Amino acid sequence: MMPGDLEKNACKQLIDKLIGTDKCKIDLLLTDRHVGIRHLLKTCYPEITYEFDLWHLSKSLMKKFKTINKKYDEVLAWKQSISNHLWWSAQTCNGDSEVLVTKFTSILKHIKNVHEWEEDGVKKTCEHPPLSDEYKKQKLWLLPDSKPYELLKEIICNKKFLKDLEQTKNYVHTGRLESYHNLK
Repeated sequence: MMPGDLEKNACKQLIDKLIGTDKCKIDLLLTDRHVGIRHLLKTCYPEITYEFDLWHLSKSLMKKFKTINKKYDEVLAWKQSISNHLWWSAQTCNGDSEVLVTKFTSILKHIKNVHEWEEDGVKKTCEHPPLSDEYKKQKLWLLPDSKPYELLKEIICNKKFLKDLEQTKNYVHTGRLESYHNLK
């Protein structure tokens, strides 16, 4: 058995057992970002919506900040805001993966202190209330061509991450359970 097959096989056995009883209909299955389970659901159970746990995806994103050299304090200063923005984007996308990705990547405008812009001929704006002048003065905004901005852009626009982000569109997560477990 190949590494990773254990989880995939256990998942298949569980689904088959639950579906086989005729007492259970599975509409949605939530797991961590498991490639084998993703393939299993896509090929064997296309009627089941498969989502990634947003809590695990967020945790993975936050780990990416560890790869950034500590000399870029301005990047690390945005870490919590980016995490909050990820959760907000998933919560407010109304089950639309395209809207989710668009909302999330809009943080790249916000971190440059750009809150109104045009994209594909459409005027876009941040959804937060207007920022006070005092707040704007205190925030560590990033310059568009700076190394810190480029590092953040690389993390936020990672194709694999954005593809996985699409599978959190229903805002299903184990955040409360995982947070409780980690407190022990």
